[in-house]
Amino acid sequence: MADRSVYVNNALLGLADHHGDESEYSVMVYGVGGTSGSVDVIKDIQDGAGDSVMDAANDAIRVSLVAGGGTTVLSSGSFARPNDANAYAAGDVITDSTSAPTVITFSGCARANNGSGIIIGAQCIDSANQSTKPTLELWLFDTTFTPDNDNAVFTPTDGELATLVGIIQFNLWFVGDATAGAGGNCVSLGALTEPMAFVTGASSTSLFGILVVRNAYTPVAQEQFTIRLRVLQD
Repeated sequence: MADRSVYVNNALLGLADHHGDESEYSVMVYGVGGTSGSVDVIKDIQDGAGDSVMDAANDAIRVSLVAGGGTTVLSSGSFARPNDANAYAAGDVITDSTSAPTVITFSGCARANNGSGIIIGAQCIDSANQSTKPTLELWLFDTTFTPDNDNAVFTPTDGELATLVGIIQFNLWFVGDATAGAGGNCVSLGALTEPMAFVTGASSTSLFGILVVRNAYTPVAQEQFTIRLRVLQD
């Protein structure tokens, strides 16, 4: 049997056949958790039940490799809209300023700069309980950008759209505190049709977002939006 190697979650697993006769093997593991190491020479490789996984009949390794080591993290971004109650039209953005807005930053989505993962869930918490709830979209990008002012039309550039990770909809709301208006609150669970894969920028572990409203919505002054992403890191 010839030497074999396979990549699993960016870790290189090598199986060395020392004598070419399947009598001795050495398993080498490289790049797991940023370290490298090896397992001493072994006569066979066995599974959890103690059965051999070496298949001499077809010169193959009878192993099912399951990707492991992934970590699920929560990354939150929060902001308060301006101190007014000006109504939004469909297609406007909700940000934190009418003159110097900032993006919503979701820090630590990746383990390291230029890291990857998948978004497996999201929720949006609204500090108000208006009778007409907002229909929202969270636009997520792998690169920061200059957002539009609050209550202005969403105008992403072609270059910004080239860094788009995906869009998460928040359109079904559950009332928490049923007090009307600023005294209440509600939450929406993000609608993901499938897990959303991403790779962060070369010098960042973060993703960046903006909320776009898709209906006519009357807010309350300094209404706060908190978005939590559930991320499975590679």
